[in-house]
Amino acid sequence: NALGLKSDWFTPGPVTDASLRSTADGQWIDAAYTRLVGRVATDAEQAKWYDGVRRGDRLSLTRQLVTSAYFAGRMVDDLYQRALGRPADADGRAYWVTQLGKGTKLELVGVLFYGSREYYLRSGGTDTSFVTALYQGILGRAPDQGGLTYWVGLLGSGRARLDDVAAGFYQSLESRRARAVVLHVETRGV
Repeated sequence: NALGLKSDWFTPGPVTDASLRSTADGQWIDAAYTRLVGRVATDAEQAKWYDGVRRGDRLSLTRQLVTSAYFAGRMVDDLYQRALGRPADADGRAYWVTQLGKGTKLELVGVLFYGSREYYLRSGGTDTSFVTALYQGILGRAPDQGGLTYWVGLLGSGRARLDDVAAGFYQSLESRRARAVVLHVETRGV
């Protein structure tokens, strides 16, 4: 005061949101939000998670994000695009996000999308085209002749429904490994 300077100029104030984002921990929070929910964290979200992340607790934030409606919405949007080749309609999206929020496994939702009549018709409307599309869409490869014959035979004989066959593909070890790799790549650093 003797020098004419206000003492509150020298009192450290709260950390500003911009300064949180500029730190490695703030950047990690934004990266986690971007990768898992498709947007950067709001200022309030940065402030909420910053201290925990700074102390090394990244798991709490990651858990919160992957159980959020935002993440469920991204997964549903992705299934609509990959399986049905179109954006989700508002009612369908809301329904599936709600189902995931109630505990329905994403794997089951994927089976229902790939085993739907819409997917069957989109893939060509024959058992062979459907099974071939499952190989390509779920496993990312062309069918082997033995597998193609097996699955088409199950459908043709009536021993399996569309969703049964889709479940066989979606729940296979090959499919789970491929999805794990994609998820790992998408969330690297999170």
